[in-house]
Amino acid sequence: MRTGRWLLGMVATMGVVAVPASAAQRPAATADFAHTIRSDQRFVLEPNSTHTYTMRIAGLGTDANTLLPCFGFDIDGPGVSLAAANLEVFGPVVAEPSQANTPDGGIPGAQRQPDGTLAIPDSAAVLDQRTLARGESCEKIGWDFFTSSGRPRLDPWGNPAPAGAAAARSASAKARAKAKHRKALHRAHLKMRGATAQDGSVQVTLAGFRNVPGDPWGGEIVVTVRTGALAGATTLTTHARVLPQRLAA
Repeated sequence: MRTGRWLLGMVATMGVVAVPASAAQRPAATADFAHTIRSDQRFVLEPNSTHTYTMRIAGLGTDANTLLPCFGFDIDGPGVSLAAANLEVFGPVVAEPSQANTPDGGIPGAQRQPDGTLAIPDSAAVLDQRTLARGESCEKIGWDFFTSSGRPRLDPWGNPAPAGAAAARSASAKARAKAKHRKALHRAHLKMRGATAQDGSVQVTLAGFRNVPGDPWGGEIVVTVRTGALAGATTLTTHARVLPQRLAA
């Protein structure tokens, strides 16, 4: 699975599985929603410190496996509640074949490195109201975007979808869903402090999906946290789900 800015379009749609831009040239893939590959890792935060935490995402780079929406993290403790999902991409990227000789390799935001490779800078791995609002919703559904039958657990506005909800909504239901989304964005706005997200004595200064150096098909979630005097046990937990897909013969 190649990872680049195409991933951002996928997570904005929230209902489309991540696939490379060149996927139309590949054989059809069979998806197995009943056996998604789960990655969850818990870290205990230390007071008055700054640390970067990394979780390698299991399952990427095998067959046609793809990263699903709701990849991110939550931080919980006394007086602290932060969550973010559908994080920005940064780190090494692979040029699109037809754009290999262009400055960005066909990957918006990528920069050519001295050795000729491409990378999206760390400055792209920042949070905003969108990622914080998505994190709130993804936390409510246990970070599993799809059911075992492949039905999205979030509606197009990012709200948890009622079980067995019909595909069509009435105008009033759509208006209520949009209003819930606006409220989530407002709550997220209150936790933003410039380029960082903050709640209580915890600040997140960097959070993103990083392509693994030397392995353009793999990926990891990276979160940098700055803490003050914590009121009690506070934990960071990272989450990702990968959909197993096999290419047709």
